[in-house]
Amino acid sequence: TVSENAATLAQSGYGVFYMEEGWQIPVRELLGAMLLNSSNEAAFILAEYIAGTEKEFAVMMNEMARLLDLDSAKFFNASGLPEYSDSLMASVRQNSMSVNDLFRLTCAVLQKYPQILDYTSQKEMYLPTLDVTAYNTNYLLYNMDNAVGLKTGTTDEAGCCLVGSVKAGNAGNEHVLTAIVIGANSNLDRYQIPEVLLTWGTGRLEAQQLSAASQTDEVSAAEDVNVNNQPGTDQDE
Repeated sequence: TVSENAATLAQSGYGVFYMEEGWQIPVRELLGAMLLNSSNEAAFILAEYIAGTEKEFAVMMNEMARLLDLDSAKFFNASGLPEYSDSLMASVRQNSMSVNDLFRLTCAVLQKYPQILDYTSQKEMYLPTLDVTAYNTNYLLYNMDNAVGLKTGTTDEAGCCLVGSVKAGNAGNEHVLTAIVIGANSNLDRYQIPEVLLTWGTGRLEAQQLSAASQTDEVSAAEDVNVNNQPGTDQDE
């Protein structure tokens, strides 16, 4: 259910999709709006749905960060928007995390919730309740055929950021490779750098798998020769 505060956020300059207080929106659509189109209000509504308030959800986020040993992580809200502190001398504060911890968090999410890729790999998703289409802000999906995610993020202080992921490897031995860029000066840099890294990583992984498969074939062939040359076999006779 869209609360009064969620509706206020949705109708502000930080809103992505128009929503009104009292609207009922399915979780699936909220996830699509958040993961594809960076809907701050969708993140806010989901936080309220889970924890009662966004502030309590931020407490849960910090507790999870400690469980995952993400020492640099510090969360104030669900969306990542800058906000003012409650102190007498109010100051702007913002969620923060190192690249290393962001990578570790990405691995944890992909291992526990691989279905997130069902959302982040889509270029667009129709949201029937809102009667709008959410368009993915991750341009890697348009530049790399094997791109599957994962998430963009932009604020004045953080710059242009991206956790970019692709599927790579041979059939039956597929991996998700991830490149992370934070603080890029432009939207173009945000995509060019991870595209280079992910293209290199894909080629490297597939070459390693091909080499390993070739060595396995050689071992199998050697074993066949040894077996066929044993005394008493048809080959020996």
